[in-house]
Amino acid sequence: DSGHRASSAILLDAATDGLCPPVGTVLWVRGELRRPLVFRNRGEATSGAPRLVVKAGRWLVVQQTPNLLHHGANQARRQIDRWLPPTREDRSPGTALARALVLGDGSGLSMETWRALRQTGLAHLAAVSGFNVAVLVTVVWVLAQLVGIPGAWRHGLSGVAALLYLWVLGEQPS
Repeated sequence: DSGHRASSAILLDAATDGLCPPVGTVLWVRGELRRPLVFRNRGEATSGAPRLVVKAGRWLVVQQTPNLLHHGANQARRQIDRWLPPTREDRSPGTALARALVLGDGSGLSMETWRALRQTGLAHLAAVSGFNVAVLVTVVWVLAQLVGIPGAWRHGLSGVAALLYLWVLGEQPS
Protein backbone atom coordinates (compact mmCIF):
# COMPACT_ATOMS: atom_id res chain seq x y z
CA ASP A 1 0.00 0.00 0.00
CA SER A 2 2.99 2.34 0.12
CA GLY A 3 2.93 2.80 -3.65
CA HIS A 4 6.70 2.88 -4.18
CA ARG A 5 8.67 1.18 -6.93
CA ALA A 6 11.06 -1.64 -6.11
CA SER A 7 14.69 -0.62 -6.36
CA SER A 8 15.92 -4.18 -6.82
CA ALA A 9 14.69 -7.40 -8.36
CA ILE A 10 11.73 -8.99 -6.62
CA LEU A 11 10.36 -12.40 -7.52
CA LEU A 12 6.58 -12.25 -7.92
CA ASP A 13 4.96 -15.46 -6.67
CA ALA A 14 1.31 -15.07 -7.65
CA ALA A 15 -1.68 -17.38 -7.84
CA THR A 16 -2.99 -16.37 -11.25
CA ASP A 17 -4.81 -19.59 -12.14
CA GLY A 18 -2.08 -20.38 -14.67
CA LEU A 19 -2.66 -17.17 -16.63
CA CYS A 20 0.48 -15.15 -16.86
CA PRO A 21 0.21 -11.60 -18.23
CA PRO A 22 2.05 -10.98 -21.50
CA VAL A 23 5.63 -9.72 -21.39
CA GLY A 24 5.68 -5.93 -21.25
CA THR A 25 2.57 -5.63 -19.07
CA VAL A 26 2.89 -3.21 -16.16
CA LEU A 27 1.09 -4.49 -13.06
CA TRP A 28 -0.04 -2.97 -9.78
CA VAL A 29 0.42 -5.70 -7.20
CA ARG A 30 -0.64 -6.06 -3.60
CA GLY A 31 0.84 -8.82 -1.50
CA GLU A 32 3.23 -9.80 1.25
CA LEU A 33 6.98 -9.29 0.89
CA ARG A 34 8.94 -12.26 2.26
CA ARG A 35 12.60 -13.03 2.64
CA PRO A 36 13.94 -15.76 0.33
CA LEU A 37 14.03 -19.31 1.63
CA VAL A 38 17.54 -20.11 2.78
CA PHE A 39 18.68 -23.55 3.85
CA ARG A 40 21.74 -23.39 6.07
CA ASN A 41 23.41 -25.21 8.93
CA ARG A 42 24.76 -22.19 10.80
CA GLY A 43 25.86 -18.63 10.30
CA GLU A 44 24.41 -15.90 8.13
CA ALA A 45 23.33 -16.72 4.61
CA THR A 46 21.34 -14.83 2.02
CA SER A 47 20.19 -16.14 -1.28
CA GLY A 48 18.18 -14.61 -4.08
CA ALA A 49 15.75 -11.75 -4.27
CA PRO A 50 12.89 -11.17 -1.84
CA ARG A 51 9.57 -12.76 -2.82
CA LEU A 52 6.37 -10.80 -3.25
CA VAL A 53 3.66 -13.35 -2.47
CA VAL A 54 0.23 -12.60 -3.93
CA LYS A 55 -2.51 -14.91 -2.69
CA ALA A 56 -5.00 -14.42 -5.50
CA GLY A 57 -5.10 -13.14 -9.06
CA ARG A 58 -7.48 -10.36 -8.03
CA TRP A 59 -4.53 -8.59 -6.36
CA LEU A 60 -2.89 -8.15 -9.75
CA VAL A 61 -4.21 -5.12 -11.63
CA VAL A 62 -3.01 -4.32 -15.15
CA GLN A 63 -1.92 -0.69 -15.32
CA GLN A 64 -0.45 -0.72 -18.81
CA THR A 65 -0.69 -3.22 -21.65
CA PRO A 66 2.36 -4.21 -23.69
CA ASN A 67 3.59 -1.73 -26.29
CA LEU A 68 3.78 -2.60 -29.99
CA LEU A 69 7.33 -3.97 -29.70
CA HIS A 70 6.37 -6.29 -26.82
CA HIS A 71 3.15 -7.26 -28.58
CA GLY A 72 5.11 -8.53 -31.60
CA ALA A 73 7.49 -10.53 -29.38
CA ASN A 74 4.52 -12.04 -27.50
CA GLN A 75 2.98 -13.11 -30.82
CA ALA A 76 6.28 -14.77 -31.80
CA ARG A 77 6.42 -16.56 -28.41
CA ARG A 78 2.90 -17.91 -28.94
CA GLN A 79 3.96 -19.27 -32.33
CA ILE A 80 7.01 -20.91 -30.77
CA ASP A 81 4.72 -22.47 -28.13
CA ARG A 82 2.73 -24.04 -30.98
CA TRP A 83 5.92 -25.52 -32.49
CA LEU A 84 7.51 -26.51 -29.16
CA PRO A 85 4.56 -26.77 -26.76
CA PRO A 86 5.28 -26.43 -23.03
CA THR A 87 4.89 -29.88 -21.55
CA ARG A 88 5.82 -32.02 -18.60
CA GLU A 89 9.05 -33.98 -19.08
CA ASP A 90 7.32 -37.33 -18.55
CA ARG A 91 5.09 -36.70 -21.58
CA SER A 92 7.70 -35.47 -24.03
CA PRO A 93 11.28 -35.40 -22.76
CA GLY A 94 12.64 -34.34 -26.15
CA THR A 95 10.36 -31.29 -26.38
CA ALA A 96 11.17 -30.32 -22.78
CA LEU A 97 14.90 -30.53 -23.49
CA ALA A 98 14.54 -28.59 -26.77
CA ARG A 99 12.63 -25.80 -24.96
CA ALA A 100 15.36 -25.65 -22.31
CA LEU A 101 18.18 -25.51 -24.87
CA VAL A 102 16.56 -23.11 -27.33
CA LEU A 103 14.34 -20.92 -25.15
CA GLY A 104 15.89 -21.22 -21.70
CA ASP A 105 12.62 -22.72 -20.38
CA GLY A 106 13.61 -25.61 -18.14
CA SER A 107 10.20 -25.87 -16.46
CA GLY A 108 9.42 -29.15 -18.26
CA LEU A 109 12.64 -30.89 -17.25
CA SER A 110 12.45 -33.58 -14.59
CA MET A 111 14.53 -33.38 -11.43
CA GLU A 112 16.51 -36.35 -12.74
CA THR A 113 17.38 -34.48 -15.94
CA TRP A 114 18.36 -31.35 -13.97
CA ARG A 115 20.56 -33.47 -11.71
CA ALA A 116 22.25 -35.09 -14.72
CA LEU A 117 22.84 -31.68 -16.35
CA ARG A 118 24.39 -30.34 -13.12
CA GLN A 119 26.58 -33.41 -12.58
CA THR A 120 27.95 -33.23 -16.11
CA GLY A 121 28.48 -29.47 -15.96
CA LEU A 122 25.88 -28.81 -18.68
CA ALA A 123 23.15 -27.07 -16.64
CA HIS A 124 24.16 -23.72 -18.15
CA LEU A 125 22.85 -24.95 -21.52
CA ALA A 126 19.29 -24.69 -20.14
CA ALA A 127 19.68 -20.91 -19.80
CA VAL A 128 19.79 -18.45 -22.67
CA SER A 129 23.31 -17.13 -22.92
CA GLY A 130 25.96 -16.11 -25.40
CA PHE A 131 26.32 -19.78 -26.35
CA ASN A 132 22.77 -19.90 -27.71
CA VAL A 133 23.29 -16.69 -29.66
CA ALA A 134 26.64 -17.92 -31.03
CA VAL A 135 25.06 -21.18 -32.23
CA LEU A 136 22.23 -19.30 -33.93
CA VAL A 137 24.58 -16.80 -35.60
CA THR A 138 26.85 -19.63 -36.80
CA VAL A 139 23.96 -21.65 -38.23
CA VAL A 140 22.53 -18.63 -40.05
CA TRP A 141 25.97 -17.64 -41.36
CA VAL A 142 26.75 -21.16 -42.64
CA LEU A 143 23.32 -21.54 -44.27
CA ALA A 144 23.71 -18.13 -45.91
CA GLN A 145 27.12 -19.16 -47.23
CA LEU A 146 25.73 -22.43 -48.60
CA VAL A 147 23.07 -20.59 -50.60
CA GLY A 148 25.66 -18.14 -51.95
CA ILE A 149 24.90 -14.93 -50.01
CA PRO A 150 27.95 -12.57 -50.15
CA GLY A 151 30.08 -11.96 -47.02
CA ALA A 152 28.77 -8.57 -45.86
CA TRP A 153 25.17 -9.74 -46.30
CA ARG A 154 25.92 -12.95 -44.36
CA HIS A 155 27.22 -10.89 -41.43
CA GLY A 156 24.21 -8.58 -41.55
CA LEU A 157 21.77 -11.48 -41.77
CA SER A 158 23.46 -13.19 -38.82
CA GLY A 159 23.26 -9.97 -36.79
CA VAL A 160 19.57 -9.54 -37.59
CA ALA A 161 18.91 -13.17 -36.58
CA ALA A 162 20.67 -12.56 -33.23
CA LEU A 163 18.64 -9.40 -32.60
CA LEU A 164 15.37 -11.15 -33.47
CA TYR A 165 16.24 -14.05 -31.15
CA LEU A 166 16.94 -11.68 -28.26
CA TRP A 167 13.83 -9.65 -29.05
CA VAL A 168 11.60 -12.73 -28.92
CA LEU A 169 13.15 -14.21 -25.77
CA GLY A 170 13.25 -10.92 -23.90
CA GLU A 171 15.49 -9.99 -21.01
CA GLN A 172 16.55 -13.14 -19.23
CA PRO A 173 19.47 -13.56 -16.89
CA SER A 174 21.61 -16.48 -18.01
